[in-house]
Amino acid sequence: MNHVIELRSGSAVVASFSLYGEQYCDPQASPDSRIIDYTADLFAYPSGELWYMYDKGVVVDGFNACVGDGSGGRGCDAPCATGTSCGVRAVLLEPLYSQARCVPTGAATAGSACAYAPGSDGFLYADCAAGLTCYDGTCHASCGSDCTCITDAGLPPGTSLCE
Repeated sequence: MNHVIELRSGSAVVASFSLYGEQYCDPQASPDSRIIDYTADLFAYPSGELWYMYDKGVVVDGFNACVGDGSGGRGCDAPCATGTSCGVRAVLLEPLYSQARCVPTGAATAGSACAYAPGSDGFLYADCAAGLTCYDGTCHASCGSDCTCITDAGLPPGTSLCE
């Protein structure tokens, strides 16, 4: 059975997650055991990220049929393809909802003006170079020890930028 969980801001879908549930469960008790309880936990970040955390199915005789542990993170877990880098894709700009993903690499440098434009997939991508994030119309480097940090609930988890 497939369920789609949506995180919304007004009528806009900020994030969605397809949960296939019981099809991944493999009853360990016996081949004809049926699942009587299935639980899945997702975590919604203020930025608009919706992450799989954990799921568990229990069969009629009390055994765990399946236990999954996603431990959160999605985003840029794997290396990004050529011409892309781990960065921010925006779902909405007002209010800001964004997600960490492999995004097209732009040419705008740190401190220069930037803008978001729609991609063919319906998300918004900035024209900043690799390692930079477009925030408030300017390309910002990731926060380190040599700058004052900006944090915003609309930025993906763990993202902080130099002021």
